[in-house]
Amino acid sequence: MPYLITCQDNTNILFIFKTALSSFEIRFNANNITKTGFSQLDNKNIAIDDFYSVNKYKVTSDVDIINNSLPQFVKSLKNQVLEHLQGNLQDFDLSRIDKTNWSSFKKTIMDNLTKIVPGSVISYKELCNISNFPKAYRACGQVMATNEYALILPCHRVVTSNYKLGNYSGFGSSSTKLKLLNIEKFYF
Repeated sequence: MPYLITCQDNTNILFIFKTALSSFEIRFNANNITKTGFSQLDNKNIAIDDFYSVNKYKVTSDVDIINNSLPQFVKSLKNQVLEHLQGNLQDFDLSRIDKTNWSSFKKTIMDNLTKIVPGSVISYKELCNISNFPKAYRACGQVMATNEYALILPCHRVVTSNYKLGNYSGFGSSSTKLKLLNIEKFYF
């Protein structure tokens, strides 16, 4: 650990590293972050099986090679993730998130999601209201459940309308959500 798994044509790269909670993955291409999240990919065999079912990839766990291969925007995000999970809360750089396939509804919901500061939570209903979609609770929940950018787009800060923890579709389920909120100084 860490691992860098590269598609043969370099169009999609998976970087996995250890954090205070679990492994964390950043998927990226030459220009953008394409996915982030907590991961159970603690060994390279699981990582390879998950990332590609074809034989067109390269794997390295050599720290020097990894450090020399990562673009600056990935190194920066890694450092922000590590700092955040140590309790040094970060305002994540979202400029490299790939939003090309997002609907206008999803863009609006996610833009408002980023306004929820660490140490606070919001209900699905409240998120819908501030996004001007007052009846779209289920659709909003679906956007949260399919969030490709766990932690940096803070879906873990969205709770049920009676302010109970609710679900978390990322690795570790609700226990990870609770740990993230505790790191951010919000306690149930």
